[in-house]
Amino acid sequence: MLILSACEPPINENELDQLKRELDQSLESAKRKIDELTPSKERISSETSEEFAKLNRFEYKVVEFDKSLPAAELESKLGELGNEAWECFHITTGEKILTVFCKRRPKTYLRYVPRMFP
Repeated sequence: MLILSACEPPINENELDQLKRELDQSLESAKRKIDELTPSKERISSETSEEFAKLNRFEYKVVEFDKSLPAAELESKLGELGNEAWECFHITTGEKILTVFCKRRPKTYLRYVPRMFP
């Protein structure tokens, strides 16, 4: 006769039902968390459309400088605008003021996506 001393007794129906309920609850909780963390189709579609629209849009900025500003200081100020990605494309002069018109493309992650087709 063979004696099995290390085996556990079989699980009864109540314990099996309890395990099933706990597993169902865990799976449902995991599903809710995944749904909560996963962006909706509508949100992704909306954000993608907004990013594509930015590719063909410009932002504009008008800056005024005192005409008596030394050239080195004006160059420094224009450099600051350049560091912020502003491209100054036109300057008008008044009696005491220089008006500088600048533009730039809005920030979009799509600018960093390599082109798929040449």
